[in-house]
Amino acid sequence: MSKWQHPHPRQTLKWAALSHAAPGFAFTFVKASAGGKRPGEANPWYGRDEAAAKAAGAFVGSYHYAMPGGPVAADALWEARKAVRAAGTPRAGDLPLALDFEANPNHLNRRQMARWALTWLRAVERMTGHTPVLYTYATFFAENVGPNPAFRHYPLWIAHYGSAVTAPRIPRPWSRWTFWQHSSQGKLPGTSTDVDLNVFSGSEKQLAVLAGR
Repeated sequence: MSKWQHPHPRQTLKWAALSHAAPGFAFTFVKASAGGKRPGEANPWYGRDEAAAKAAGAFVGSYHYAMPGGPVAADALWEARKAVRAAGTPRAGDLPLALDFEANPNHLNRRQMARWALTWLRAVERMTGHTPVLYTYATFFAENVGPNPAFRHYPLWIAHYGSAVTAPRIPRPWSRWTFWQHSSQGKLPGTSTDVDLNVFSGSEKQLAVLAGR
């Protein structure tokens, strides 16, 4: 969820309606922050959506939209600190912080992109004490990053859409996915906009363990 689910200033998501409409509704990720220095890149609804989603009974994770740039290490550390400041350290019931890695606005090469992402992931893990999740598309990752084996340490949240898709395409070096975003056009009561739909690869008990319960 992000500010795009709030198309009008006074329009809020009805999280209780969302939870009742979807019997399998167990978790959500809410955008907390983004790279870049423009104020509009953040999510002004983050705190309210996070609290309301928890009140509706969901496990809640936060995510940071990456805008990789240079100098690579310094830029990645700056964005990691920004993400942790916005989302805080996960508490019991919180899913790990996720890195939304789907853009290369400054045209970094594959080696630079891999270094940027791993620097961010390792920094967040040090700062929060929790292993973060990486969100991406298979084609984007293959073309812009590449199969560095170090990424296997981080759970994969993969986006792959299509009504005929029965399993997502998984980029190397992963061999399995943890979360799968299978649609960006979900229609649910409680919101007037399309919503992303995701599933977890595991049981409710395993999801609770990932959320520290």
